[in-house]
Amino acid sequence: ASGKNSEGTGMMDLTDEGQQIFLNAVEYMLLADSAPVAVVNPSFEDPNAGKIKGWNGEGVAGTPAVDIPGWASDGAAADSGVEQGWGATDGTWSGFIMNGDPFVYQLTGYVVQAGDVLNLKVDAKNNWAATKFLMTLYYDEAGARMPLATREVDLTDAMQTFSLWFSAAAAPDCVGKQLGIELANSSSPDAPGTTWMGLDRVGLSVYRAE
Repeated sequence: ASGKNSEGTGMMDLTDEGQQIFLNAVEYMLLADSAPVAVVNPSFEDPNAGKIKGWNGEGVAGTPAVDIPGWASDGAAADSGVEQGWGATDGTWSGFIMNGDPFVYQLTGYVVQAGDVLNLKVDAKNNWAATKFLMTLYYDEAGARMPLATREVDLTDAMQTFSLWFSAAAAPDCVGKQLGIELANSSSPDAPGTTWMGLDRVGLSVYRAE
């Protein structure tokens, strides 16, 4: 507690290695009580209609004007969508996001319950000069996305599985509300040139505290 007041004491201030050890231990202890939460098109295998730019059927830059099931963004993407040949970890398709493009999100059908511990997992990598990936869990409040937990991670050239944990006890307002996923290429927009990241195998699980 040295150097911290009563509000700061007990905060999650572990190193990256320490936090991963802690989270691995939590996952191990809760594993028997876990259940998957349905994510639509979690590995971007649909619509299997060629490379698509734009999540909402915009047909950016002459790509097919076809909606990507399950996923959406608040505005038209300049150069984000789905493609093949970039290291997919489940199937042959993966998503890609350009820095500066709108967040990609999905509102699931799951309603948060008291006692839930939620875990979001996403495979992600650098496709071209991308350095940062931001993953968020949110709940829906009359159409507004209300963030619950975020984690920004460093990308490498190889697909890695990144994990984000959240306990409903930390935000009671989310109980009874639909849960959503939000993903972004958070590489600095001030970096030279444009960057792209790849993502695949989006998974969501719920653990029930007894």
